Amino acid sequence: MIFLGIEAIFICVMLIIAAVLGLLLLLCMFIAHPLKTLALIVSRIAAVACMLAIILALLLWFGYDHSKPDWFSGFWGSVGVAVATFFIGGACEVFRTSPTRAERREMEQQQAAQRAYEEQRIQERIAWEREQQRQQTTPITISGVRIVDEQGRVRSYRVQPKQIDNHVEQ
Repeated sequence: MIFLGIEAIFICVMLIIAAVLGLLLLLCMFIAHPLKTLALIVSRIAAVACMLAIILALLLWFGYDHSKPDWFSGFWGSVGVAVATFFIGGACEVFRTSPTRAERREMEQQQAAQRAYEEQRIQERIAWEREQQRQQTTPITISGVRIVDEQGRVRSYRVQPKQIDNHVEQ
């Protein structure tokens, strides 16, 4: 008997600790995002109200006399409450998951940085292609290699090492 009393006290203490931690979490969330925390609370209350309304509708449907005059208003009233709380909970979820102004600003900055990076890559690619075209149109002179100049003639030249960075066609 004493053992059961100690277990009951232990369970009560753990429930109190869990409730205090839950309230502390709710307080921290409210400080960080007050509107989203309120939307969370309203969403949870709406979910509980919806569940209770559905249970009441089931009890009225299966356990209450349908010929009584208050059955109709009780049943359809609980169904209406369930539908209304379903829409309220959905609206709260949409509000909670929508990005904040700071998050939208950060996303816009990331998109601008990505666009600038892509534009830079495009400019680098255009510059590289222009350099390739320029190198293909200039006469190339490298020692010991068959070289085609701009007139289409094949030549072989002996050159200084500093001229080797031209384009070579073999």
